[in-house]
Amino acid sequence: MYKLVISKFDRALIDSDEAISTSTIMKIDKIRGKKVLFCILTERPLNDVLAYNKDFSFVDYIIACDGAYLYDVVNDKTIYKKNITNSILKKILNNFSNYKIYATSIDERFLITEFTNKKVYSLEIDCKNKNNLSIVENKLEELNLNISILKKENTIKIIMDSISCNKAIEKICTLKKIDLKQVVGIGVDETDIPMIKLVGMKIAMRNASESLKKEVQIITSTNDEKGVKNILDQLFN
Repeated sequence: MYKLVISKFDRALIDSDEAISTSTIMKIDKIRGKKVLFCILTERPLNDVLAYNKDFSFVDYIIACDGAYLYDVVNDKTIYKKNITNSILKKILNNFSNYKIYATSIDERFLITEFTNKKVYSLEIDCKNKNNLSIVENKLEELNLNISILKKENTIKIIMDSISCNKAIEKICTLKKIDLKQVVGIGVDETDIPMIKLVGMKIAMRNASESLKKEVQIITSTNDEKGVKNILDQLFN
């Protein structure tokens, strides 16, 4: 019996209009009534996702900022958070001034061009093409920073070392005494592959990347066809 469902937010839980259907929310609420926890996984700021939970609470946990922020929604409690240190932020801004760099705080994602005192939990360097992607990645290795790197298409995402979406998932499972085999993971792009490999039931959206689809057991319908609801209907009668 599955006890935890983890769903990617963009291109999975929300549709092309950035909405979640009422029927999807009601299905999630129904499985939560059966003591199944629901967790959202996102690269977005925490407060972006909390806004969807405001009128009707249907979320137990949010893993935000690519794993740098883990929030217990039910108890209104931050389980952990790890922002990019000022020294690392300054080095990245100084060494990649020719690239567009986006920062994610608890409240917003914004283009960052100079140092800010606002706490930044993740960074995204727009490399534009694969050649630049390799150049940026090699340069980051030379700088020997205490960071973790995620690659998505022609961008490099940066969070502090020793944290990840998988670490957050493992933390939830430890707190709630859930075996990883009892976890359902719903992913959509290549950055979700580590999560998919970690969990017991591996699901991809039909609109997911081909690399992710190769790693899953089931492919559900697209985010515009209520794919999350459909797979929950299939797994939880």
